[in-house]
Amino acid sequence: MIMLMKNDLKNSSSPYLKQYADQNIAWFEWGDLPFELARQRNKPIFLSIGFSSCHWCHVMSRESFQDSEIANVLNDQFICIKVDREQRPDIDQLYMKALVGMTGHGGWPMSLFLTPNGIPFFAGTYFPKYPGEDHLSFIELIGRISILWHKNQDDIVSMTSQVLEKLKDAYSVSDQPTYVNSHIKDQIDFKEGGLLGAPKFPQIKLWQAIFAQGILTKETDLVDVSFLTASNLCFGGIYDHLGGGLFRYSTDEHWLIPHFEKLLCDNALFIALLVDLYNYEQHDFLSSRLDQTVEWISNTLSEKGAFASSTDADSDGQEGLFYVWDTPELKQLLKEDYTIAKQYFNWNDEPQQILSTKHIQEETFEPAVINRIFYALESAQKKKVAPTVDRKIMLDWNALLIASLAKASLVLNKSEWLDMAIKCDLTCQSILFKEGQWFHCSYQQHVTKSCYIDDIANYIQAKLQLYLATSEAHFLTEAKELIKEAERFYDEDNQLYRQNPIEDNTLIVNPWSWDDHAVPSGNGMMAFNMIMLCLIDGDHEYRERWDALRQTYEKVVSDKRTCGQMISALALSQHGLLIKADWSKRPHDLKCSPTWLMQYSTNQKVICCDFNGCLNQVHGFDDLRSI
Repeated sequence: MIMLMKNDLKNSSSPYLKQYADQNIAWFEWGDLPFELARQRNKPIFLSIGFSSCHWCHVMSRESFQDSEIANVLNDQFICIKVDREQRPDIDQLYMKALVGMTGHGGWPMSLFLTPNGIPFFAGTYFPKYPGEDHLSFIELIGRISILWHKNQDDIVSMTSQVLEKLKDAYSVSDQPTYVNSHIKDQIDFKEGGLLGAPKFPQIKLWQAIFAQGILTKETDLVDVSFLTASNLCFGGIYDHLGGGLFRYSTDEHWLIPHFEKLLCDNALFIALLVDLYNYEQHDFLSSRLDQTVEWISNTLSEKGAFASSTDADSDGQEGLFYVWDTPELKQLLKEDYTIAKQYFNWNDEPQQILSTKHIQEETFEPAVINRIFYALESAQKKKVAPTVDRKIMLDWNALLIASLAKASLVLNKSEWLDMAIKCDLTCQSILFKEGQWFHCSYQQHVTKSCYIDDIANYIQAKLQLYLATSEAHFLTEAKELIKEAERFYDEDNQLYRQNPIEDNTLIVNPWSWDDHAVPSGNGMMAFNMIMLCLIDGDHEYRERWDALRQTYEKVVSDKRTCGQMISALALSQHGLLIKADWSKRPHDLKCSPTWLMQYSTNQKVICCDFNGCLNQVHGFDDLRSI
């Protein structure tokens, strides 16, 4: 019996996949069925991976996937699978590794052509509908790939066996350490902040590590450039000056022109960085941006106590339309205030403008005039079509926010932020823990896909930060229970955590990573968690697991720039302190090495412990500062 092909995305639990549900392409979600059909019909698979706030995903959808001729060719010659990378980060990570290996670059949408066994033989990102001097049109490309499949299938299968071996090698652990690039400092842009070149990504975890290194080693240039980076993130065009929130990245090297999607994970990490800096030096711009960012998350992403994933880069079909202003529109809107606004935002004579105050931090403007300008812009923006919000709730991204809010509540004395974190934690437990199992994602009350190591690792950190903020023992107990859950992902032979549980063989390779991407790497965060638990609890098993992870990291990592979380773990293991005492009065008034200040007793004695043991008891702050 021949199964009729139809679009299978109408009932998807992913907001991103639902955007493709009305197309004529017979899209399948990832699962056994499309692969079985591909084998039965001897068809290659077209795999398209993207996410809801991705601008070029929308462009390829409009140009190609909604084209009836292209849809007919895809349906006739291929089995088509659509994947939401946020819902299935394991699939995204695996095939991104293949894409970069085959082409030398990555990005979204990811467009891959696979054998019926799931092994890629051709890969790319955005393919345009129309031909150019250096590329085919998309319909020409899929036509040639179809011919290639049917005429040279044996050669393709032979070639993909080599691709599979390279993927397996990429996720194996070498017996010999590879070169670890320790020259991150050479890549720092000391003029603009961030790393050299464009596009510029915030890379928050790396900057937390660089800042910590600067403090610990007294490298003032690293401390200064960390503040410079944060300042340009706060005042540049990469920040939404009207609504609040950090955009995904800057397309230029000056942090001025953003790519306009906003992700919960980026903003949760942004909060964490600003808190670290504010705990060192109390600058008003840091506390102001913290307030504005938390308010944006609360107002825009709030979802029944937890928080939604992102806002789109596009609105009304155009990238950045909600945030970009036409110059004639601004002149008419602001009237006599336009000249002041032009100076304040450093507008040029181009036809379109964005908001950036990166250049005027030391200048003085009349507050009443600036407030009037902002009010006019905010009022006009409310009349625009707002970007779509992806309402799915993801455990790892919410865990990042919980951890950041818990820490921020202590440093800035914001009890309402701690309440927000605790409520989010309870909501995550309510909707993402079902029948004894944790899930990665929930949308409209439906959970999808069991959790990944990134979920568990970041949720452990959230529980530990809640414990440190509240001294409530149940948070520490829950963190330890999650440590047990993480054992399902631990590869004893290679001494690291896999993305999926060890017994999960659904992908051609079960990936792992030390690299920080949208979220800190599961391995890096688990290493950090082990050190924290060792400091707090003293259990030697946490120390042994940390040692195993560190040794594996030293074997396999070739570039530290993408491993900020693990760098932070290494710094904590060498310099971390746990200070046990009665800290009922503003525990973060004390500045020292990366520190945990815990409720310990009601007497005046203080015990200072590092990763290797505890020092003698002392009395009060003055004695403690002398250690």
